[in-house]
Formats: sequence, structure tokens, C-alpha cells
Amino acid sequence: MAVVVEVPDQETSRLARRLIGRRSGVQVVVAGESNGSRPKRRGDSEPPRRILVQQHEPRSAADYLGMLSDGVWAVLPVAKAEIDARLRDCVDRVRAGSSPLFSELAGDREEVGKFLAALGAGLGDAAGGFSESGRESPLSDRETQILQRISHGATSREIAAEMGFQLQTVKNKVTTILTKTHARSRTHAVAIALSRGWIRAV
Repeated sequence: MAVVVEVPDQETSRLARRLIGRRSGVQVVVAGESNGSRPKRRGDSEPPRRILVQQHEPRSAADYLGMLSDGVWAVLPVAKAEIDARLRDCVDRVRAGSSPLFSELAGDREEVGKFLAALGAGLGDAAGGFSESGRESPLSDRETQILQRISHGATSREIAAEMGFQLQTVKNKVTTILTKTHARSRTHAVAIALSRGWIRAV
């Protein structure tokens, strides 16, 4: 799985490259010089997971929705000291399948409500074409349980341990979830499922 770290300038780019090292599948790009995307590698089943290093964190449901829809998994403040403390951990969490951005949203019940209202107002139509409220879930009970755990920020490895599955079994079920929900990523699948009521908000 490819991860793209998008930074505001060359100085931050050099710092990020030094902090991240040679982690496989991680690319550092400067905003404006690249759109933050990268072609899929052979075998990739989804677009790169983006980490934005920028001055402002999301402030509203619309900000969260836009970023999540654009494949952003995490946002880090631009302050150099905070990058030192958080970037490597953030990259590792995103590579493991956790979305700090979604977890942050899920921790604020008021923002969750706004997020779901925004989806219900029609912004969710782009999330796989599921527009009518209450549509029956295409997911099996096990897939729903896995997606619920993903919405809590659990990694595939944590889900496997918790549910007594092999890691590859969980990865296979996540692939099936993405196919059934027509989602581009795990985070996108959670957003779709929350908007349809297939899983509960945290």
C-alpha cells in the first residue's frame, strides 16, 4: 500500500524524508509541485493514502468530508517540533490501515452528527451512489463487525486478534467490503456505512 506525505515546502520535505527514512511505499511530495497522488503500483487495490502536513487541521464536517473523500488519512500541523514527534508514528499507523483523521472526527460527537447530516444532504451521493436512506446493507454480519471495528480505528492486525481470524482473512474481508460498498478505501467504506446506518457512529 502506497502512502503519500504532502508537505508545504522543500525544507519540510527534507525533514520529512529524514524522519521517515526508507519506509517502503512512502513518498514525500511538496504541495503545488505534485497533486499528492501517484499511479497505482501493480497489486495495489486502492489509491495512495495521503497524509497532509499543513498549517490548519480540519475545522468542520465539510472539511472532514472533503479530505476523507480525497483520500486523506491524516493531517499533521506544520510546526517542526510536532512533526518530529508525530510523523513517523502517523505514517506507521496509516500504513497499518488506521485513519487518524477519521478517528479524530469520530471522537467528536457533534462533528459526527454534522458529518452524517452533510452526507445525508447529498454529499454522500458521490460515495458509491448510495443515496436513499435506510438501504439494506450488502454486508454480511462478519463484514459489518469488521467495518465497525475499522470505524473505531482498529488495524487489520488488531481486528484479526480480537475476532480470532488470520490476518489474511481480515484483509480478504476488507477487500470484499470495499467491493460491496463501491468504496475507494477503508475510510470511504466507513463513511458510506455510517451514512446508511449499517454501522453505528462511535
